[in-house]
Amino acid sequence: MKRKFVRYMTLIEVLIATSLTILLLSVLGYFYRQTAWLDKETNRQQKEGFQQRYVETRLMQVIPNIERQFFYRNKEHFYFFTDNELGTLSTGDYSSLLFVYKTNTDIKTDQSVQTLGRLFVDKNQRLCLASWSSPEMWEPSPPLQARMEVLLDHVTSLHFSFFVPPEKDRSKIEKNLKGSRKERKVEPSADWIPEWKYEYQQLPPLMRIIVTQKFDHRDDSKETTFAFPLPNSTKVVFYEQ
Repeated sequence: MKRKFVRYMTLIEVLIATSLTILLLSVLGYFYRQTAWLDKETNRQQKEGFQQRYVETRLMQVIPNIERQFFYRNKEHFYFFTDNELGTLSTGDYSSLLFVYKTNTDIKTDQSVQTLGRLFVDKNQRLCLASWSSPEMWEPSPPLQARMEVLLDHVTSLHFSFFVPPEKDRSKIEKNLKGSRKERKVEPSADWIPEWKYEYQQLPPLMRIIVTQKFDHRDDSKETTFAFPLPNSTKVVFYEQ
């Protein structure tokens, strides 16, 4: 009768097999970790890109439609200026912009109404657009509640910049203006200024909105500049020929 020989694994073979298994699991774990990170990063960039496009589109619907004044109780009121007094709207030292813009109420008939707006950063560091109904609907008293739109989050800074064009002969343009509101000269000309006062009583031809965001996944801040023309401004930019 033959004796059957049984061979067992030696300690060195067990260690080699264990090491290869650990190496294989490490490679697979790194691969899946990288895949999960790429998926998360792609979703984050898509979200940021969508927010960016949304803000640009929404502001393009509002800023170029800003008007010089509105009429309330048969009186002309100018309403375009920057303000740092936000009261209970924000806890930080942010600048805000107050204005009146035209909104379409009926696409088929192209009817529009004036809406009062304010662009500011709220207590939760979000760029918001507050809108109040047309002054024509303020009877018997102005509304207290505003319609709030959140445009961007993680906002740490909001600044505005307004272009003052060089002085030119604008008599032909000013002759066709509605109303008799006297405009004040803005200094310096041919330059960008950081604030727009109520006393100016006019619209700038160009403006920029500078927004700074700080995200948890980034060590540095992200600054975005939005530039818009204001077609209803009387200070048209002239070019020499």
